[in-house]
Amino acid sequence: MPPHHLLSIFLTVTAGVLGACIGSFLNVVIYRLPREDCQVHKPTRSFCPNRKDQIPWYLNIPVFSWLFLLGKCRHCKQPISWRYPGIELLTAVFFVWIWVTFGGMTTWPIAVAYWVMICIFISATFIDFELMIIPDELTIGGTVVGILATAAVPTLMGPEFADRHFHAIGWSIFGAFVGYGLLWAVISMGKLAFGRRAISFDGQQEWIITEHEGEPNPILEIGEKERIPLDDIFSRASDRLRFSDGEIAMDHGEAISFEKLVFHYDHFFVDEQRFEFQSVKHLKGNASSVVMSREAMGFGDAKFEACIGAFLGWQAVPFSLFAGSLLGCVVWMLGKLLRKDAARQLPFGPYLAGGAIIWLFWGQEIIQWYMGLLR
Repeated sequence: MPPHHLLSIFLTVTAGVLGACIGSFLNVVIYRLPREDCQVHKPTRSFCPNRKDQIPWYLNIPVFSWLFLLGKCRHCKQPISWRYPGIELLTAVFFVWIWVTFGGMTTWPIAVAYWVMICIFISATFIDFELMIIPDELTIGGTVVGILATAAVPTLMGPEFADRHFHAIGWSIFGAFVGYGLLWAVISMGKLAFGRRAISFDGQQEWIITEHEGEPNPILEIGEKERIPLDDIFSRASDRLRFSDGEIAMDHGEAISFEKLVFHYDHFFVDEQRFEFQSVKHLKGNASSVVMSREAMGFGDAKFEACIGAFLGWQAVPFSLFAGSLLGCVVWMLGKLLRKDAARQLPFGPYLAGGAIIWLFWGQEIIQWYMGLLR
């Protein structure tokens, strides 16, 4: 076998091994980054989420340790989620795919930049699936990293920018602005069109607002079916939660009748009397109707689209939005077909990432194919 073929195989295998190792680190990021009681770099060693025991290095080898332990912790025997080896394998696959597509002895900086991008995408995707949020460290931080990566590798904006660093940086910043601005416009128009949800009850319906152990935010429970974090209602200062014609009891006290009960993000009014949220831990009552604010998507998605634009340019922004919307619709419909109660609320970040990945590997071919259809 010619030496250059051997070198190509060696570099491809190295990319896969490196991807699996970095995927192991991404598991740490996904678990720790959104949790207030953890820091990504502290503790320095991986630990069992159940007993907090540190995991020795020889039981922390990507994929193989999970297979060797048969998917269970060595000490407490609790199951280890398939997500851990899955993310390691997924990262390894993307690293190999990116290297084979973009890597080479002279083009390796492009592959490295896309490796960084795909790590951000994977972390954001699994955090959003689990908690319906994308931390600013990944969105705003990812946007900054995308601009810096373009400064180092201007051809991320296209081969015509090979010797035009400042122009490439400008296009990267422009892509970030287009990404955020486009999603901001979509979110704002969606708020105007679909920003209120009204429910009328047959008679009086009980409701509760309380803080549950392990939940990051207070939860609104209406009857037995509705369970909504208050952060989903109060995503901006102008949002309101309104109950009509009922009673309210604060901290298990005596019930107070009301005609209008209006909640703001930090206080509420019982008719004309004002109360502060900080002074009340438990609210319970009943009402004949409720009107609440709602969002089609959060501004974390807009910031994430800015990150996509910073890495891939402004052309990737409308494509990833359109492709991500199609992917989300397909998943939503499949969820409805497989289980009637599934897919009521979907995070949008993972599908934006999916649309961006489609653009990365096939975007230009899809655009050319579509323009050919038009002609």
